Amino acid sequence: MRWGSASASLWALWIPVIAAALLRLPAGQPQRLWLLAGIVLAPWVALLLGPLPIAAASNKFEETCLDAPLAEETGGNLLVRDIAHRLIQSSPSTIPTVLTGPNTSTELVFHSGLRTLGTLYWENMHGLKRAAAIFAATTRDEARRLLEEAGVTHIVVPSWSNFGAAYADLLAKAEGKEHVEPSYLAGVLESEDFPVWLRPFAYPIPTASGIDSQSVRIIAFLPGQNLFESWFHRGIYHMESGQPEKARAAFEQALAIRPGEPRVEMLLQRLPPQ
Repeated sequence: MRWGSASASLWALWIPVIAAALLRLPAGQPQRLWLLAGIVLAPWVALLLGPLPIAAASNKFEETCLDAPLAEETGGNLLVRDIAHRLIQSSPSTIPTVLTGPNTSTELVFHSGLRTLGTLYWENMHGLKRAAAIFAATTRDEARRLLEEAGVTHIVVPSWSNFGAAYADLLAKAEGKEHVEPSYLAGVLESEDFPVWLRPFAYPIPTASGIDSQSVRIIAFLPGQNLFESWFHRGIYHMESGQPEKARAAFEQALAIRPGEPRVEMLLQRLPPQ
């Protein structure tokens, strides 16, 4: 809508130019009448063939989009809106700054006013490059430094809108590189071997969402988190994600740091027996 409006305005300037040129033709030429009629009819024909059918289809989609079963696009939008409100509610004193893909960035900002880095607009070239640099970071120290400098509080990576690889590729091409080196954050998301300063949160997708085969990674960036908290919350993440063995291993690591910690022992008892 934004670029189409600008384009239509520019094309509209040609109408008086062409009309003036046609009016200068001799009155006896039949092309003059036909071309003037074409100028008058062309916008109406374009409306009937272009925006009008699209608007009708869009209106029908809006009326039925919440009918079961939900389409993937609808389910994804609803989940992103839910994530946006959860992040806002969990940070009552500050506005979170989220690192995510460009489409998800725009949706999060629209639904809750969160701060994001990588919206795909030319006015946001600095933020786009910063987001790309974080996803393209190849080492643990570089990734942490860039996250801290950008003021990132959370990382959100939906599987249906995972733009990490594309961010890194865009940055490599902008810098004239032929090959993209392995990303540290991509490796963390794949292996779930989270460093001390990243805290994952489980987000089970409801089966009625229409995209329950997909997944969403929500991770808080906490530079001050200690090793015990890291293992403790990693255990909760695995427990809520349906990975009891990984949860048990994480809780045991936490107990090794703080023997007899009641919170850890209580959660261990809730795990199924080995």
